[in-house]
Amino acid sequence: MISWRAHGGWVAALVAASALVWYAEGVRPPEVRAHGLPDSATVCPPLGQEPLPPDGYPCWFSHGTWAWRLRETLSHYDSIVVNVTLPDVDHTRDVAAAIVRAYPDAYREILLYAYENDLPETLALRRVQWTPEHGYVTLELGPRPPVPGQ
Repeated sequence: MISWRAHGGWVAALVAASALVWYAEGVRPPEVRAHGLPDSATVCPPLGQEPLPPDGYPCWFSHGTWAWRLRETLSHYDSIVVNVTLPDVDHTRDVAAAIVRAYPDAYREILLYAYENDLPETLALRRVQWTPEHGYVTLELGPRPPVPGQ
């Protein structure tokens, strides 16, 4: 027969394990939980609080009900090229506008190239260019390729 001490030890171990799981879920950034991103996803600091993260530092930005991933940034003087992954390239202008609002005087030209989440690695599907003189100009770079298995 198992003593009460043995039962107490098992109960304590279960409580500790439950607390650890609860804590681990709680420290995941809310954007990771809300958008169903992988646990390993790195959440970027909010736009405008810091410069855009450098190349080789992919991270996710929350944008309302969806999130977008920064793939790469290339800047030269007052121009920047930003490559992003989106759930839908129809959000490309929204991301460009968010960058313009966050860094209103930092750039004279922003080129945003959008890739879609569920598609195999291909060329960007859409580009949005922003300049103070011409505002937003969208260029479709090609049709969406078929998703394998659909």
